[in-house]
Order: sequence, then C-alpha cells, then structure tokens
Amino acid sequence: MLLLSYIIKKISQKTLPSRQEGGPVLKLRTVLDYPDMSADPFEFKSNNLFLRGFRYSIGPGPYKGVMIFFHGLNAGHYAYEDEIHSLAKEGYLVYAYDNECCGISDGEHWWALSSALINQRDFFKWLDSDEKAQGLKRYTIGHSWGGFVALCSLLKEYKVDKVCSMSGFGNIIKACIHEMPKIKYMAFLLRIAYFRYYGKYGNMNAHKLLKKSEIPVLLVHGDLDDTVEYKDNFLDIKEKLSYKNNISYLVSKDRYHQPYMTIEAQNYYRYLVISGIAKGLVNPVPEIDYDKLINEDKEIMRQIFDFFDK
Repeated sequence: MLLLSYIIKKISQKTLPSRQEGGPVLKLRTVLDYPDMSADPFEFKSNNLFLRGFRYSIGPGPYKGVMIFFHGLNAGHYAYEDEIHSLAKEGYLVYAYDNECCGISDGEHWWALSSALINQRDFFKWLDSDEKAQGLKRYTIGHSWGGFVALCSLLKEYKVDKVCSMSGFGNIIKACIHEMPKIKYMAFLLRIAYFRYYGKYGNMNAHKLLKKSEIPVLLVHGDLDDTVEYKDNFLDIKEKLSYKNNISYLVSKDRYHQPYMTIEAQNYYRYLVISGIAKGLVNPVPEIDYDKLINEDKEIMRQIFDFFDK
C-alpha cells in the first residue's frame, strides 16, 4: 500500500502544476490597487513550510468580526483582492493567506487538494494565538477549492460562527478526479493515498460536515457552472439536506464558475480563457480591460453581506 500511495502521488505531481501562481498574462491585483485598504502581513508554519498572507482592513475598527478568505486553484489570494476589499469595506478584519505551493507561500511540489486542509488546521492554531483576532467572531468564505475549505471550517475546533461557500465542491475525491481525469479508475487508490499522507483530512467530505453542523451556512453557485458542476454539487446538497434550516441557498443565474461576478465580467473572462489570450497563446496580447474583468455583481455581494450581518 505504501508503494501504491507513492505511485499515486507521483502521477498527481506530473498531472498537476508544481505551483499555483496564476496565468502568464492576467495580472493579479494587490493592496496597492486599493489606497483605502491596509494590509498587515503575517506568516505561520504548516507542513514544515512558511505560509504567508495579510490581515486586510479599512480603518482602525472596531470590526464586525474576523473574515477568513480561502482562495481557489490556479492562483493565491491575490486573485480575489477585489472581493477582499469589498469585505473590508463592510467592516471586517479580513485574513487571507496562500496555501502551500501557491502565490507568496513556500513549497514546490503541490499534488493533493487535501493539503489545503492541513494548512487550514495550522492557520486556525495560529489564529488562536493572534492578539488581533481575540474577542472577535469568526466567519469564513471561499471560492471553488476555497469554498470546499470554507465548508471544512465547520469542524467544531475551529469555532466559526458562519460560513459562505461560493462554487464549492463537496467531495474531495470527486474534485480530484475532475482535475485529473486520467486517474478516474484509480479512485480507490487515491483515497488510500490521501489517507496515507493526510489522515482524516485526506478524504474530507463537506456533505457529512453539513449534515452534522448547525452553524449557519450560505451556499452560492452559478447555475451554468461547468467547473464545479451546479447539479452534482449545489443541487445535490440542496436536495439531500433540504430539511436543514441552517443552510441557505443563493443561485447566481446565468453565471458560470464565478457567481459573484456580473454576467458581463464572467463572459469576458471566459472569452479570454477560450480564446487563449489568458494563457498567452495570442501574440500580440490585446489590451485587457481589468475593470470589466473583475466587476462584481453588487446584488449577489449584498446578499452575501446580509447573510453575515443577520
């Protein structure tokens, strides 16, 4: 079994990029693009690596609470700087860090989605001792991979008060197979490998956590999402857990994988990806309208804010 786990790990490393830092063309924003927002750096250790992030805020407080933002695949938290800014404007002290092998954090050999849950565990251990978070309520939010991680913050030891998952998947093994279809027929071995390297975090199932927890949760999903499929994830949870009064559902109509974006921004992003511009396959690279690309849907964001404010 040890040998099989090792083989699965090596196959995964060859299939997935060693680091997650975004594409070669699309620029990521930083705090420098938001003059009203401050960013206080922090770091903590996880898997013998230093992971880095920032406490984002607007003004000295008092704050509504600590808001922890978990990022998705293909880039670190800088890909969500506009959403982080919006949360800071709402009065939260926003914590956002990059998972191992992502963005500004250390690590070169990323291979498993479960690694984010080890990072999450170690972040919360660090947060428990962080003076700036003491006495504040804890809220979590994330997108895609980060949406799954946000749901995993329902574990009692993390002491969160509310959770919002945007386009999050529920089953880590299914999500891995979606990213690595070549290992479709080795799902059983994948479970063994993930458990071998990550223990109870290796096969974490957000559906089971949702079933047990009474913490308020908001699920947000685009009805056209073909990355984390709307039917197999969002609707599946809604149908199976319809009796749970603590779970709220928000459908972002005519949206794909970024349900917090306007339809125009979502379609523009898909154009950049499908055309090959985002991957640097078009030469010369045309001028990119970043204001259009990151334009948030104010109504969707307002409903998310209202959920946390209730």
